[in-house]
Amino acid sequence: MINQQALLDFAVSIGLLTLLVACYGILRRRLPGTTLAPQLLGLFFGSVALLMMQIPLEIAPGVIVDLRVVPIVLAGAFLGLRGAVIAVVIATVVRIWIGGTGWMSGVSAVWLAAAAGLGWSVATLGPGHRPLSSFLVLALLSLSTLAGALLLPAEIAAVFYARSAPLLTCIYLTVIPALALLLERQRVDMQREAWARAAVGARTTPGFEGPEALARSLARAESGGRFRDGAVVLSLRFRSSRLALSLWGADVEIAVLRELRDRIAALLPPGTKLGMIEHGTVLVFLEQDAVCDATATIARIREGATAEPIAVPGMASVRLRMDGRAASFNVLPTFSEIARAFDPSEGRGARAEPPPAVTAQGTPSGVARLFNATDRLFEVRALRGQSEGERFWGV
Repeated sequence: MINQQALLDFAVSIGLLTLLVACYGILRRRLPGTTLAPQLLGLFFGSVALLMMQIPLEIAPGVIVDLRVVPIVLAGAFLGLRGAVIAVVIATVVRIWIGGTGWMSGVSAVWLAAAAGLGWSVATLGPGHRPLSSFLVLALLSLSTLAGALLLPAEIAAVFYARSAPLLTCIYLTVIPALALLLERQRVDMQREAWARAAVGARTTPGFEGPEALARSLARAESGGRFRDGAVVLSLRFRSSRLALSLWGADVEIAVLRELRDRIAALLPPGTKLGMIEHGTVLVFLEQDAVCDATATIARIREGATAEPIAVPGMASVRLRMDGRAASFNVLPTFSEIARAFDPSEGRGARAEPPPAVTAQGTPSGVARLFNATDRLFEVRALRGQSEGERFWGV
């Protein structure tokens, strides 16, 4: 008769395996489109395999098993090669450290479990939901791990196949398909959410103008009579965002940047020029008479653009933080002049020096404006070929 301690240990093991499913969904949604999530999950799956080794199930006298194989099979099936390798390394090191007569058998079972999961993943992966029969196939493949007992001494192997193997077969054929089905639902749901994120990015308005587009836009505005009295330039930098958006992936990055642009543009006067240059900086060009207090304008943008997190389908909302500085110019500046005005080594925003081509009355000459517009167009040539994310986050 099965004792109560064995039932308790079995319940704890099943609880830990169920926790894998929840963590799979949480981490995948926190870090969609990234290679970091499978690696973190590999650590977690391997750690659960470690715990499985510490919770042996003594179902009956002389019948002792554990479920270390289950998280390794699932890691191979749903985490890909990197995640599976991490889980296998953890389980292998722990089994060698435990030692004993059966350490080679235990290590071989771990490797066979990972191979079974990876092989199943390659054979069945597709955009749609895997059929239920495929999960039964995964459970049958997991039975190959029982072959590791052949490395045990003959007498011990005979006892294992006579007493423990039938019990493990029953557990694998019931537990693995159930957990795999739950993980598959998570995977398919997250795939649909990824398509929704891509659709959001496709439907939204264009993102930040790049350096070349911004330079041309400024030249057109200046030729139309705007910025005759110079410009106030706001430099908006986003803190703690380069790493996060790089990890979240391109679809999330595009959706976040476009939503951020819309928020900033809604807070500025009509006709304001807004663009993106290298090193994670958004530049805002305002006419002199449109700005009464640049500091207050930056504070309003910070509050309106970053106070509320940006919602992204299928994942946690993205919260950004922003710093801003302002500089006033007598003529529309080149990007080099803007860089000097906001030199980070100075520790604060500096007022730009007046450009050399100024008339006796202090009004910027047409020649100065022409040269500055030309310089802006030449400066952006070095930035051609970079993606929006590369220019924005400097990655």
